[in-house]
Amino acid sequence: MLYYSDFFPIEEGKEYILSADIRTEGPVPRPFVKGYALAPDVHGKIARRPFYQRQSRFPTSEQWQTCSMRFAPRAMPAYRGRFELKWAKVMLYAYLKPGRIYFDNVVVREAPARGNEQPDAKK
Repeated sequence: MLYYSDFFPIEEGKEYILSADIRTEGPVPRPFVKGYALAPDVHGKIARRPFYQRQSRFPTSEQWQTCSMRFAPRAMPAYRGRFELKWAKVMLYAYLKPGRIYFDNVVVREAPARGNEQPDAKK
């Protein structure tokens, strides 16, 4: 199972937190964040293309739990300085075991400066 969010604006180098409430009856939750920049394809057509990816493997539980991951979008080294990340998408992905999985309250927010963080229920 996978599900993509709409594009949302980001600023390259800023830190963000993806959080979600998750309950699973088997599948392993593995959310991704993908960062996009305007770039040409091999034919010169300009479009949003992915240049950043961060993933995490959240714990499995049949009880609702809040999980989060911190990320700082930066283009891959080969593209850094050539393309500026301006958008991102969240991809909710579940794999391995069959069964049901539930996601709720999926939120991306700008992260507070390190040291000024409020503890989450689970990391």
